Amino acid sequence: MHVSRIGRLIVGIVVTAVGFTLVGPPATAQELVHTDQTGDIAKVLRNGTFLADPGRTYPDIVRTRFAHLDDDLVVRMSFRDLRRRGELNSFSMTVRRPDGRQRFFAWFGSSEGWGGGELITNVQRPCDAEISIDYRDDMVRMVVPRTCLNDPRWVRMSAEADLTFQNGTDFFDSATRGRMTNLKVGPFTRRLLPG
Repeated sequence: MHVSRIGRLIVGIVVTAVGFTLVGPPATAQELVHTDQTGDIAKVLRNGTFLADPGRTYPDIVRTRFAHLDDDLVVRMSFRDLRRRGELNSFSMTVRRPDGRQRFFAWFGSSEGWGGGELITNVQRPCDAEISIDYRDDMVRMVVPRTCLNDPRWVRMSAEADLTFQNGTDFFDSATRGRMTNLKVGPFTRRLLPG
């Protein structure tokens, strides 16, 4: 049986359309939403001992949205119970670039106010990184301009929250880890492309 050229073209279009519908479009991973397990807060004692503290509600991260936009990297963390507690609160994000280098951005706050930006050794790099904290909606939003990272092709990110008391006891949660562990930086997201 002879199939005409137009018939083959129609069959090819139909097969491609069905395949595209079943598989979906190619993933451009510019955004990732991670739901975190509740009750996975780690308590770190002054001597470095890590203990699970499942009854604690803060700083328990419940959901995080990582986005690699055209101009900015944005991390938005939602908490179970975000409050002003302890002597020092901190929120941080770590960014891994294609060259393998990692950049660390952190914000620290207390009753006196907030400050922060990129934390690096020996070199202070100007950067308009910013944070907004909404205690009413239990949400923290961190924004880092892509220009601070030399406009990378892709990034992988992680984010954490810490609460420290004067006696040296520290409580933290990772946005990308679903269980308590003795590592403060959580696993990185998959590659996120700008877009």
